[in-house]
Amino acid sequence: MDTIYILNYEITEYLILVIKNWYWLPLPFLLWPFFSGAWLWWRREKWEAKQKYIFLEIIPPKEIMKPLAAMEHVFTNIWSIHSGIIGWKKIFKKWWDGKKNARFHIKILHENGQTRFFLRLHRKNIDIVRSAFYAQYPELEIREILEDYTQKMDWNLPDKNGTLTAWILF
Repeated sequence: MDTIYILNYEITEYLILVIKNWYWLPLPFLLWPFFSGAWLWWRREKWEAKQKYIFLEIIPPKEIMKPLAAMEHVFTNIWSIHSGIIGWKKIFKKWWDGKKNARFHIKILHENGQTRFFLRLHRKNIDIVRSAFYAQYPELEIREILEDYTQKMDWNLPDKNGTLTAWILF
């Protein structure tokens, strides 16, 4: 019985010694997701602060005789603004520069019986977007909006008349 007790004591002593000396080994593996997420968030915020965005208003003509597939071609062409960088260069640009794929937002606003279409995108991609729209809809009017239309919205919901209006902004 003493030999089992002594053997258990030696194993316990050995485990305590290993834990004392090597407790720190799993810490980097456990903390990596938190630190990498914080690093990436910080770099992306830095990169995003340097970007210049613009608002474009798209004014369609009263009547459009093109099929809906034409709009699908527009979106296919706009999709080309996403980065085509691959390999180590992409990893460097993502983790060091904080670069993200170029984004664009298309918003539809119905106000006072009038429907308006807006695009928010990087200033450097304006030519790609304009050419994509004009290729399918040459009679379209695209103009740059200087003021933010969201500042005119009433965010108190429901309003004084009890009307509930839904705003979907992203």
